[in-house]
Amino acid sequence: MENKFTIESLLLKYLYHETNSKENDVVEDALASNWELHKLFENLEQGYRILPKVTFAPKTSTLQSILRYSNEQPAIEPYV
Repeated sequence: MENKFTIESLLLKYLYHETNSKENDVVEDALASNWELHKLFENLEQGYRILPKVTFAPKTSTLQSILRYSNEQPAIEPYV
Protein backbone atom coordinates (compact mmCIF):
# COMPACT_ATOMS: atom_id res chain seq x y z
CA MET A 1 0.00 0.00 0.00
CA GLU A 2 1.38 3.34 -1.01
CA ASN A 3 1.29 6.21 1.47
CA LYS A 4 0.21 9.53 -0.01
CA PHE A 5 0.90 12.58 2.07
CA THR A 6 -0.54 15.88 1.02
CA ILE A 7 -0.07 19.31 2.47
CA GLU A 8 -3.64 19.08 3.76
CA SER A 9 -2.87 15.91 5.69
CA LEU A 10 0.21 17.55 7.21
CA LEU A 11 -1.84 20.59 8.19
CA LEU A 12 -4.43 18.34 9.83
CA LYS A 13 -1.72 16.49 11.75
CA TYR A 14 -0.35 19.86 12.85
CA LEU A 15 -3.81 21.05 13.87
CA TYR A 16 -4.33 17.94 16.03
CA HIS A 17 -0.80 18.22 17.53
CA GLU A 18 0.31 14.95 15.90
CA THR A 19 3.44 16.29 14.19
CA ASN A 20 7.00 15.95 15.37
CA SER A 21 9.30 18.94 15.87
CA LYS A 22 10.75 18.74 12.35
CA GLU A 23 7.26 18.70 10.81
CA ASN A 24 6.24 21.58 13.10
CA ASP A 25 9.13 23.65 11.74
CA VAL A 26 8.20 22.85 8.14
CA VAL A 27 4.53 23.72 8.65
CA GLU A 28 5.25 26.92 10.58
CA ASP A 29 7.75 28.13 7.95
CA ALA A 30 5.28 27.33 5.17
CA LEU A 31 2.42 29.09 6.96
CA ALA A 32 4.57 32.18 7.52
CA SER A 33 5.63 32.42 3.88
CA ASN A 34 2.55 31.24 1.95
CA TRP A 35 -0.61 33.31 2.30
CA GLU A 36 -2.84 30.80 0.48
CA LEU A 37 -1.62 27.97 2.71
CA HIS A 38 -2.22 30.14 5.76
CA LYS A 39 -5.80 30.77 4.59
CA LEU A 40 -6.32 27.04 4.07
CA PHE A 41 -5.05 26.38 7.59
CA GLU A 42 -7.38 29.03 9.01
CA ASN A 43 -10.33 27.31 7.29
CA LEU A 44 -9.29 23.92 8.68
CA GLU A 45 -8.85 25.44 12.13
CA GLN A 46 -12.30 27.05 11.98
CA GLY A 47 -13.85 23.71 11.06
CA TYR A 48 -11.98 22.04 13.89
CA ARG A 49 -13.34 24.57 16.38
CA ILE A 50 -16.97 24.14 15.34
CA LEU A 51 -16.91 20.34 15.28
CA PRO A 52 -18.37 18.87 18.44
CA LYS A 53 -15.84 17.43 20.84
CA VAL A 54 -16.92 13.81 20.97
CA THR A 55 -15.49 11.18 23.25
CA PHE A 56 -16.23 7.53 22.90
CA ALA A 57 -16.35 5.00 25.70
CA PRO A 58 -17.53 1.40 25.71
CA LYS A 59 -20.53 0.39 27.76
CA THR A 60 -19.75 -0.95 31.24
CA SER A 61 -21.26 -4.30 30.28
CA THR A 62 -18.85 -4.57 27.33
CA LEU A 63 -15.86 -3.95 29.59
CA GLN A 64 -17.12 -6.49 32.09
CA SER A 65 -17.54 -9.10 29.34
CA ILE A 66 -13.99 -8.54 28.13
CA LEU A 67 -12.58 -8.79 31.65
CA ARG A 68 -14.61 -11.89 32.38
CA TYR A 69 -13.41 -13.53 29.17
CA SER A 70 -9.76 -12.66 29.87
CA ASN A 71 -10.02 -14.16 33.36
CA GLU A 72 -11.49 -17.40 31.98
CA GLN A 73 -8.80 -17.92 29.34
CA PRO A 74 -5.51 -19.60 30.24
CA ALA A 75 -2.41 -17.46 30.07
CA ILE A 76 -0.40 -17.87 26.90
CA GLU A 77 2.93 -19.49 27.50
CA PRO A 78 5.87 -17.49 26.14
CA TYR A 79 7.54 -18.96 23.08
CA VAL A 80 11.02 -20.16 24.02
